[in-house]
Amino acid sequence: MKFIQLIAIIGLVLGLNENTLSEVGRSKVRTNITMRVGDGCFDETHLHIQPDNNPQIVNLQELEKLITINETDFDLYDRDDFVITYSYIVHADQQGNVESIDLSAASNLWSKDHVESAARQLKFQVALKDGKPIDCVYFVWFNFRRE
Repeated sequence: MKFIQLIAIIGLVLGLNENTLSEVGRSKVRTNITMRVGDGCFDETHLHIQPDNNPQIVNLQELEKLITINETDFDLYDRDDFVITYSYIVHADQQGNVESIDLSAASNLWSKDHVESAARQLKFQVALKDGKPIDCVYFVWFNFRRE
């Protein structure tokens, strides 16, 4: 128990949010979500326009606290520092709500449904072009590392 308290104190000193490290079994899995606005993305109907602003994920910290994967997902990898990644193309409407998600790459598919559930909960700042809201495409990465 003292070890876990020490880890929590170290995390607070380093500025880590204690909830971004989710305890699973005897180990911990750290969740990190990153994104960037899609540039020059096409879909079936049109070219998505690049916004003038750089909209970010509004509920990033909340989702990083809520989502994790099983520590056993790392067992087949022979490196302790392996990062399991799920990459998505996310289409958001003019209000920043997710309209659709498409898996673009994954380290494995064991936790795909769980990660996609979180991806559907993403909320983005409103993307603007010439001061008007537009729909937008994002590349989003869900990264998991055993600590």
